[in-house]
Amino acid sequence: MSENPLITIDTNSADDSSGVAFKLEGNLYIPVVISAMVSVGLLTVLIWGKTVPMPTAFAVGITPFAATLFVVLSFFNGKRPHFASDLLAKHTTDESFMRHPQSQPIHPVKRIKTQTTLTKK
Repeated sequence: MSENPLITIDTNSADDSSGVAFKLEGNLYIPVVISAMVSVGLLTVLIWGKTVPMPTAFAVGITPFAATLFVVLSFFNGKRPHFASDLLAKHTTDESFMRHPQSQPIHPVKRIKTQTTLTKK
């Protein structure tokens, strides 16, 4: 019986892309679709209730969808990962903690080791 080695081929079958739907990357379409359903429901309630004029009902009804679409397109779609949280942290925290390692204070253990090596010389 001849031994045929198993042939393996390396492929790049990992999830490199999370996909696109409605020109929105990944799962960003979900909040937009949910807000569209909320807007339609709100508009329906306002029209059937006949408590507000028709233009006001449309203005109030479109607000959740427009706000969600604005946030998704401005802060999430086409941006690097964690863009929105980094932007929020940049504008809400003070400069006492920076992400730049050159401006961070030296760790106390490293400082002690440096001082000991300087005194030994």
